[in-house]
Amino acid sequence: MMMRRLFLFLMLLTGLAVSADEYSYLAFQKADGTVQTVSVESLSLTIADGVLTATNADGSKTFTLADLTSMYFSANQSGTTSIEKIETARQGSQVTVYSLTGMQMGRYQSVAAARTALKSGVYVVEANGKRYKMSMK
Repeated sequence: MMMRRLFLFLMLLTGLAVSADEYSYLAFQKADGTVQTVSVESLSLTIADGVLTATNADGSKTFTLADLTSMYFSANQSGTTSIEKIETARQGSQVTVYSLTGMQMGRYQSVAAARTALKSGVYVVEANGKRYKMSMK
């Protein structure tokens, strides 16, 4: 039984290492919405006194843990996803808005109408056959 658990653990660990190969950067998102990335090549992470330090061949970056909202792997240095900013959507086109969990929040006649109707948060907006991110404070 113990050998079976050890084998399962090693398989899971191998799967994580393989899936991380396609990502070249680790992105850190702060509470103010800014994102900073570091290359994962030779990356070392340490945490001490509420501060996370990311060190690689390019140097070190420090992050206060209380200021971080998320940390994720990214394929590009900007840390962005494939979702474009809403400003690229044609203004005046009908939009459908979804929460980040995928729940439809509503259909609106325009981006401006959606902004007026929704509470603060981050949403995915579908307009003209494309998806965009929309953040409202």
